Order: sequence, then structure tokens, then C-alpha cells
Amino acid sequence: MTGQSRGEARLSWPVVLGAALCAGAASAAASPFAYITNQGSDDVSVIDLALRKVVATVPVGKAPAGIAVSSPTARAFVSNPESKTLSVIDLRSNQVVDTLSAGDGPVGIAVSPDGSRVWLADWFNNRVLVFDGISHRTLATVPVGRAPAGVVVHPDGSRVFVANRDSNTVSVIDATMLKVTAELPAGNHPFALAIDPSDSRLYVVNVWSDDVTVVDTGSGAWLATVPVGRSPYGAAVDVSAGKVFVTNQHADSVSVIDTRTQAVVATVPVGGYPEGIAVDGDRVYVVNWMDDNVAVMDAHTYKVLDTVDTGRNSRGFGQFIGAP
Repeated sequence: MTGQSRGEARLSWPVVLGAALCAGAASAAASPFAYITNQGSDDVSVIDLALRKVVATVPVGKAPAGIAVSSPTARAFVSNPESKTLSVIDLRSNQVVDTLSAGDGPVGIAVSPDGSRVWLADWFNNRVLVFDGISHRTLATVPVGRAPAGVVVHPDGSRVFVANRDSNTVSVIDATMLKVTAELPAGNHPFALAIDPSDSRLYVVNVWSDDVTVVDTGSGAWLATVPVGRSPYGAAVDVSAGKVFVTNQHADSVSVIDTRTQAVVATVPVGGYPEGIAVDGDRVYVVNWMDDNVAVMDAHTYKVLDTVDTGRNSRGFGQFIGAP
């Protein structure tokens, strides 16, 4: 287990948090919602971001951690490590419509831009499970490095990146051939991943070396190492502002990285044990495990504007914002 909470024992499986691509803009027909996995209450809190309040609570499997929301298919996919299952939530009804077997340690999860495929890291079996995003049937298993954690799909859908915590690498999967085609460098115990589609950079969050590795997704070159706070776990890219927001669990803060200089330009105190993070418009949403809430931050002034209470021990690891 890599992280250790204050005042409360963590579960025995290796917890992974945070991270993912910045969610797409909401359609004109619907406001965006945040779907927050709650490890302690075995459910998902659905937050109306316009109202800044929970409008539904969806029971799922045991100790849910990862989530990937697909607006095109109106589905949310939730990894339940202690149940060893994948829950499928219909975003329109806010009900679980399918439960799938998901290896021995389902953790990080991502969905392709069109919703056609779901990519799930199976921690204990060192592989990624590939599911059809519509029929939910298993399409393939892809061997990767040791203890795969965070997963993210390139915006063009061609490649999938997987952080291998115990290998200190990132596997690159060809989404058509369904096999690993490259291994990229990382720091010490990479967990979360985020892509900046504007300049093809991958941000790798390294929980043990307290830094972020910046990698060119085309050449695989190591571009920079950016020191951040203690035990970073999640990252989200704000393309319009040229910033990357990184949660620091043991520092109760968010580091703000300027993508032009690859340097930290601000450190923002947030709630207790921040983990998952996402950007939508001019707001940054930070999931606080210890405080059981989501902090709402202004993406430009970095001021925390509000908090929204959720379930117990909230994680929000992955693409948790979408518009059904």
C-alpha cells in the first residue's frame, strides 16, 4: 500500500487516485455532473455542478475507486477493487445497469472518446482488461508492467497510457492492435496520468518521488521533472489556461504547474487528503478523501469557492465529469 491516511487505517489493497484528462465541455442540452466514487460508503455521489449539490447517490460494489464517464453513451464505469467488479451506471436514470467481473484488482479506468471501449487496470494481474463500451463484453487482455494504476486514453483514441507503479514506467497500448508498443520513463511509483492534447505532453504523477514527469507522447522523450507537494496522486490539465493541477495527499494542497515553463506557479491549500481532480470550464474540482467532500476552485484565481459534501472517503479517480 502506497498511501497512509491520518487517523484511519487504509484498506489493504493498493489505493490509487486521481487523475485524468480534463472533462469535455457539456452539451447545450444538459449541465455537467460530477460522479464521485466513495470508498467508505460503497456508492457514487452525483453532483449537479450548476447547483453545486448532490442530486443522487448510486450504490455500487465494495470500495469503489476508479471512474470513467462517457457522455456519448451516457454511461459511467466504476471499478470496485474489493468486489473485483466493474459497475456500469446509466447516467440518465442514475442506476447500475450491469456488473462485470474485473480481474483481481480493478483500479484505474478510462473510456475512449467515443465511448466504444473501456480500459481497466487489473493491479494484481499486471494487465489491462478491454471491454466493449456498448455491449460490455470483454474484448481482450493486454499484459503491461507491474501494479498498473492510472489509465488515460489519447484524445484521438489511438493509444492508451498505463502507469505501472512497481515498474516505474508507463506502458503505451496501441488501441487497434491491442498490444503494448512502447514503455515510457517515469519517476518513483507513478500512479496518475493526464494528457495535454494541445502539445502532446503526458504528465505522470509519481507518488513516492513527490514530482511529475513530463513526457512527449510522440517521441517518448523525457522533457522535464517538476517537483510538487508530498505524495501527489491526481492531475488534471486546463488547456485554455495552460495549467496542470496536481493534488498532493500528504500536503493537503494542489500544485499548479505552468505548461509553458514546466514549473509550479502556485500551491493552493484545499481539504484533507485531496485525491481525484478534474477541470470543467473555469472551475477545478478537488476530491478530498479525509473531509468527504469536493472543493470547488476558481481555475484563474485559485480561490476555493465552495465545498460539496459527498459520501464517505471520496476518491474520484479518473474522468468523473460528464453530461448525460
